[in-house]
Amino acid sequence: MKLYEWSETLCVRIEAIDNEHKLIYDKINDLSLSLSKGEPERVLGQTLQDLITLTSEHFATEEQLFEKYTYTDATQHIAEHNKFRKKMEALLIIYRDGRYALSVDTIHYLKDWITIHIKSYDMAYASYISKKINISA
Repeated sequence: MKLYEWSETLCVRIEAIDNEHKLIYDKINDLSLSLSKGEPERVLGQTLQDLITLTSEHFATEEQLFEKYTYTDATQHIAEHNKFRKKMEALLIIYRDGRYALSVDTIHYLKDWITIHIKSYDMAYASYISKKINISA
């Protein structure tokens, strides 16, 4: 059973983005499951790395949309992406160095961050881009 279920209230109505968000949720669930099963550190570290990679690829997808549709709040949104990237990279480094152990609190932080990010920042650009698409159609 998944710890975190995807909710339709998180859909931004851009299929590629919604699919990527679902994959991020799935990867957070994978990390939670690995932690609860007491998986070896190597498995946890790889799952965390996979989450970082997936999130970074997702951010790149969003940022391409910002450029394509000249999203007016792109700078602030990208700054949020960059803060999260740096935090995740630092977390991975200290985890691999053995100075940090993944915990349920870490999993909750990841889930809360992505959920809040979608509800605030992503919903805003989705609305903007949807209007641009409709004007172009």
